[in-house]
Amino acid sequence: MSQDTIETKNTASAGQLERRVMRLLCWWFGCEGDPQDPAPPEYLQCRRCSDSVSYGDMVGDTRHNKFKEFVLYWFWKKWAPDKCIDCGKRYGDHSGCIPF
Repeated sequence: MSQDTIETKNTASAGQLERRVMRLLCWWFGCEGDPQDPAPPEYLQCRRCSDSVSYGDMVGDTRHNKFKEFVLYWFWKKWAPDKCIDCGKRYGDHSGCIPF
């Protein structure tokens, strides 16, 4: 890896659209830190948006992961029917299930 790929991007020279896209990426996926820091300090500079963020915010749960968890919860708990307690089937006729 070359040294110029590790350096932070200069957002002052970037266009307005590019800055917004970088901020949106950081908002959705979380900020990127320097991968060569063995023990990160309390606040690091993001490689994409060059904003200073805490280490916990950088490695914490991102909006992308929270959205995936919500979609999986909604699909399996809200949309898909629960399994029948007696026969264990999700779909179909449950009139012949023995309740004990």
